[in-house]
Amino acid sequence: MRKTLITMLATTAIAFSAISPVQAQTVDTDTDASVSSELSSTSSEADTTEIIVGIAAVAAVTGLIAGGVHWAVQQRIIPNPLPGIIPNPPALAPQAAPAPAPQEVAPAPAPEVVAPQVVAPAPAPVQTNRTYKNCSEVWNVLGRSIRQGEPGYGTHLDRDRDGIGCESRPR
Repeated sequence: MRKTLITMLATTAIAFSAISPVQAQTVDTDTDASVSSELSSTSSEADTTEIIVGIAAVAAVTGLIAGGVHWAVQQRIIPNPLPGIIPNPPALAPQAAPAPAPQEVAPAPAPEVVAPQVVAPAPAPVQTNRTYKNCSEVWNVLGRSIRQGEPGYGTHLDRDRDGIGCESRPR
């Protein structure tokens, strides 16, 4: 990761070092036409150079961004936004389970007497075809509001349609 960051910083520094600030030039208005034409040709060459340097800087920054996205995809930091353009990272190799440590054979213990287990009765099955006429009946049976997905929920019990019916206890 450190190498990638250093490379990105060096590339950015090189790209921005090629950009030079624009310097103002004064033009004397009472000079002859030949001086004026020299200044205009020098000015157009400087404008062309600045445009080329600007395009190169934009290309360098775009390359840095693309390289950063590619690196982040390969490191599995972000999902691949362009699977047709950016190759997916190689599949992770399945982790092999460590081999079990060799165990010494111990003599078999004497069988223990196990007390019989008391089995609790199974809870009563939930009635799935339950319906409630109104919120008073919901509160009398459940003692609470009813949620969407629970047996007996109906839209006639949920005034604001938020998935929770009979939100307040009726009086």
